[in-house]
Amino acid sequence: SDEAQQLRQESFLNQFFGDLSKWTPLYMMFLLPLFAWLLQGMFRKAKFPYMWHFVHAIHLNTVFLILIPLVPVLTSDTFMESFKGNMPMYTLLIFVTGMFVYTYISLHTVYRRGWIRTFVKTTVFLAIFTFISLAIAAVLLVFLLSTLSEQL
Repeated sequence: SDEAQQLRQESFLNQFFGDLSKWTPLYMMFLLPLFAWLLQGMFRKAKFPYMWHFVHAIHLNTVFLILIPLVPVLTSDTFMESFKGNMPMYTLLIFVTGMFVYTYISLHTVYRRGWIRTFVKTTVFLAIFTFISLAIAAVLLVFLLSTLSEQL
């Protein structure tokens, strides 16, 4: 009976992570038009066509997706030993800060606004996008967990 319970839990986790890995790319693709739409709204005075914002959104998301696999590598024990006990959280903070700086410079370069105005817009833009994307992710996770809990 304990063995059967453990098998059910393992099956649940396997199904959960399988479904999560199946839906994550679609979630990321859904966020691209939202990202571009928010860019268009934040930089509407630039009067760029929507597709220019969309291409820039693809660029920024591609940089993010190329660099995100570095986080587990940089937080591994063997890498962190060289820093004599610093927490892996610092690596995540460095990654997030680096992505913010990259996005900031990229938005300044593409939209040709002043540094201060671009900094404020980048901060507001990323805060809004992060809030919306986390809210959507939470709803989707609750939906996924509710569908899987029916199988138990």
